[in-house]
Amino acid sequence: MYKHPILTGPVLWLLAASLLATACASTTLTSVWKDPEYQKMPRKVLVLGMLEKPANRRLIEDSFVLQLKAGGIDAVAGYTVLPGEKLPDKEVIAGQLKEMGADALFLMRVVDKKIKMNYARTTGNERPGYPPYYDNWQGYYGRGYNTAQQPAYMTEEEYAIAEANLYDVATEKLIWSAASETLIRSDDKALISSYVSEVIKSLRKQKLIR
Repeated sequence: MYKHPILTGPVLWLLAASLLATACASTTLTSVWKDPEYQKMPRKVLVLGMLEKPANRRLIEDSFVLQLKAGGIDAVAGYTVLPGEKLPDKEVIAGQLKEMGADALFLMRVVDKKIKMNYARTTGNERPGYPPYYDNWQGYYGRGYNTAQQPAYMTEEEYAIAEANLYDVATEKLIWSAASETLIRSDDKALISSYVSEVIKSLRKQKLIR
């Protein structure tokens, strides 16, 4: 029986805590697709994060493994069974899938980043207790006049564009796919936590995990 080598003790506690720290990052799934002919639940899944930084690859694979196991799937992090820091060749992955008896392969990667520009104005210093400025025309006009005189500024929001794909090992065909946007506001752990959480919700909604 496969036993994950690091999901124990303090490391497990820290990983679980990071999965809860989603306040600083927010993920939206922009599209989700599932093969309507696939009506079963994967039994054993190899999880592989196609990320540039080895540390982030380990973090995202561990995060998905933890959540997939909670959903009734026997999941294995790729870095624990595939050699080296670099992503392995396709032949190595195929050999490992056969050796471990996996029936599904879960791949995820960041495909792009985008910057969204937001136009905003500075807000005035309003004292508590003032009546709504709509009450009379002078109040309304005064509010509009002051706002027009305030300087405008632009804010930037950076998003990570990612995709996750689940493949059937026997047929090598795509079972499920999701594209997403994650607002980058904090460190890599918070971003990954938000991403993993939303992807797992989708897998559960599609009845691919419990």
